[in-house]
Amino acid sequence: MKVASLRVGSVALRVLLASSLAVLMACAGAEGPAGPQGPAGPTGTPGPTGQQGTGGAAGATGAQGPAGPTGPQGPAGLVNRVEATGVFDGSGTFTLTLPAASVANSRLPFVACWLSTDGRTWLSVSQVPAATGDVFCGLSGIGSAPAITVTNGTSGWRYYVLAMW
Repeated sequence: MKVASLRVGSVALRVLLASSLAVLMACAGAEGPAGPQGPAGPTGTPGPTGQQGTGGAAGATGAQGPAGPTGPQGPAGLVNRVEATGVFDGSGTFTLTLPAASVANSRLPFVACWLSTDGRTWLSVSQVPAATGDVFCGLSGIGSAPAITVTNGTSGWRYYVLAMW
């Protein structure tokens, strides 16, 4: 048997290299799918918990603030007051005489009147009647004998009259 010599650049060498390459390529197949994931490793032990720190000291109490300003001066003098309560008689009229000081210096007193059928529920009486025959309360006798007069009251009803000056 005769061994052929292989020279560089010879046809035989080229055929041999091409054949070897073809065989190598034929042996290598396509890459398969990835295998399953392996199990997780063990969990490590946790480190020690740190020590709780101590709380801080309470702060000092602040100083008291300055006093506020003085309030305004109230009005001088006292309020004078006169009042009366009772039950209307058959006339339906009541008059409360006022002292002259209640209308001094061209001033008029504060006047209020109330009516009640039972002494528990009271209704304010108008100082100007809406119609003839309505109950009303007003000042009378200014300049001579000042008074508060309630007229057209119902016999047996209660009245309460108040004046302040």
